[in-house]
Amino acid sequence: MSEMQLVADTNIVVAALLRKGDTRSLLFSKKVEVFSPDRIGIEILNHKEEFMKKALMNESEFQQAVELLLEEISVIPVEEYSPLKQTALSLCPTGHEDDWPFLALSLKLSCPLWSNDSALKNQLEVKVYSTAELLKQLE
Repeated sequence: MSEMQLVADTNIVVAALLRKGDTRSLLFSKKVEVFSPDRIGIEILNHKEEFMKKALMNESEFQQAVELLLEEISVIPVEEYSPLKQTALSLCPTGHEDDWPFLALSLKLSCPLWSNDSALKNQLEVKVYSTAELLKQLE
């Protein structure tokens, strides 16, 4: 089976970073090819202390975990998807405008979004899979 291309939102990447489980297993599997907007690294670093505490990691362990995780993700520069910003913003549910890069990148790559945020399913342009739905889809 060929791998499925997906854009992963921040919460998916953070879930894979913080704990073992289905999200991490899926992200590291050969069944998916994962993309994310370039702001993913910034978002992780902005909450580094909080994430280190939750994951019970020291700075060195955290840095290593982030590097390993980002090796599995194709990080796409904003210039690649920013032309779709207005379209993506029009799809964002109220209060979710910060999610436009993920929707824009999904539109740019013509691939689904991997997110456990059910509010993002309220638009019809981008297919959104939760982790549970992906696991079923890829069985």
